[in-house]
Formats: sequence, structure tokens, C-alpha cells
Amino acid sequence: MIIPEDFTTYTEVDPNNRITVVSSKITLSGVSNEEDGFVYKDMGSAFFDGDFSFFFEVESMNGTGGIVIASITNVVGEWQGIYSAGGAGVGVEATQGGPSGEGFFKLQLREMNSGILTVHNSTPLLTGFTYFVIFTRNESVGSFGEIKAFIYSDSSRQTLVDELTVALAERVDFRYVYGVQTHNFSHSGTFFGFIQNFFLELPLAESSAQQGVIFGT
Repeated sequence: MIIPEDFTTYTEVDPNNRITVVSSKITLSGVSNEEDGFVYKDMGSAFFDGDFSFFFEVESMNGTGGIVIASITNVVGEWQGIYSAGGAGVGVEATQGGPSGEGFFKLQLREMNSGILTVHNSTPLLTGFTYFVIFTRNESVGSFGEIKAFIYSDSSRQTLVDELTVALAERVDFRYVYGVQTHNFSHSGTFFGFIQNFFLELPLAESSAQQGVIFGT
């Protein structure tokens, strides 16, 4: 089942008016690490109960902040609040500046579970350049499954830039999906960029032929 996401059907929480939502794109204009802001949808109890593939495009401009994108949880809120309460979730974070330096950012695959955060960081990526990502969960691997992020530099997703993997600590069914989700923790910084063309596929795409149904390749 392929689901092209319409962000205007999501619920936007944006008290400081730094998030702009249209049907296929969410733009972030100076979203702070220390504020509450997210765009989410209630898919129903245990909607994400097995394997999946999320397809999206992300671009980062110069900045010093981070934002979680294409994440799923069982609680509505910012990432840090759910993590601090011992909640579960998986997603991808885009982080600007820091060790990557000016003009670069990184994507970080992440799982939170019972107060433990497990991550895998990408190599430095160029700001001002659109990357094409496939984010998957495969529950047949290991004890509880794994999540992976495949980062490509082209729209047909043929030129692989990096591949990230996290072995999951627990098998969890999830309810809420987020286009974007702030941290809201005590680390200064602001994020500029966007996520667009978000597709969900359940179960995960097992071949390039299946992916071609989505991208017309």
C-alpha cells in the first residue's frame, strides 16, 4: 500500500509561526531547538505494526539547529519530551553546523526506547542541496528488527551517498507519524530547511521495481 502524504491533512503545532505547510512540503524558517513545534497525523492505534518504507526529500540551509523528520511515536509532542518520559519512537534527525562545520549538515538515524537513545550519523552532507531518502523498518532482522536510512543524491535514488543502520531494542507498534518534530531541549540553535514529497509504503519496498511505482522510474 503506497500512501502519498498531504501535509495539509496533518495537525500543525507552531506557536511561533516558523513552520510553513503546503500539501507536499514543510518549510522550516529558523525553528529553535528550544521551542515546541511539530506537524503530525494520527493514523490510528498500532497503524505501523510491521515493516515499512518512508520516502522523502530533505534540504538544509546554513544554521546551527536540528529537527527530527519522518518520525513515528505513540505520544503527541516534541521528541525530547517523549524521550524524557521514557517513550518510544524512531525517525531521522537533520542537524546543522556542529562537527560537520559551516556549509554542511548530517542526517542521524535514531531510536528512543525507555530512556535510551541509539543513533547512527551520516557523513557530512552539503547544505543547499536536496537529498533523497528511504527510511525503512524490517522486523525480520535480528531480535527486534532494524531501521535503515538510505541517502541518495538523485531523484531516481540510484546514487547512494550513505547508508545508516540501527538495531532496534524492542518491537513496537506506532500510531502517530510526523513530518517534522522539534526537540525542545536546552541547546541553542535554529534550523532552516524543508522536507517534501513524503510517501509511506506498507510493507517496505522490497525491490527497485516497487520503488519505481512511486517515482516513475
